[in-house]
Amino acid sequence: MRRSRPAVLGMALAIALGGALGDAALGQPAASASAAASQPGVPASMAVLQVGDDAIIQHYEQLGGGASFLGTPVGSPYDIAGGRAQRYTGGTIYWSPGTGAHEIHGSIGGHYAELGGPAGFLGFPRTDETGTPGAAGRYNNFAGGSIYWSPATGAHEIHGSIGGH
Repeated sequence: MRRSRPAVLGMALAIALGGALGDAALGQPAASASAAASQPGVPASMAVLQVGDDAIIQHYEQLGGGASFLGTPVGSPYDIAGGRAQRYTGGTIYWSPGTGAHEIHGSIGGHYAELGGPAGFLGFPRTDETGTPGAAGRYNNFAGGSIYWSPATGAHEIHGSIGGH
């Protein structure tokens, strides 16, 4: 019988934790990941990947991995309502099925957090932080609006009909 990657990793985790390969070890991958996350002695490399983690890892590598502005991972990817996220020393990559994986950092990231992050009215990011054309500013687009930043004004969100205009 051929098993999926998460099922095989789940079995390896069960063995590493001293469990048997009964029905519990062959359960849903999410249950295995939760078990791994709750085990204090389990290395992060033993945790089972969940939906979205591959996209986060791939995006991190595309941005330059540990040599990028994001720096190194802080902990493991974690669940957030509607998706997953991974913190880094210099920012965060958020993933949802509808928006994919995108990074947030700096002043825009701070303002996004103040507004509730993905749980707030802006929702998940739809773009990485990008420079504004012909100006010294930056922006991120989100499912529910945008955050613009410039050295002169700081970070401010725009949404609704003003954002549409």
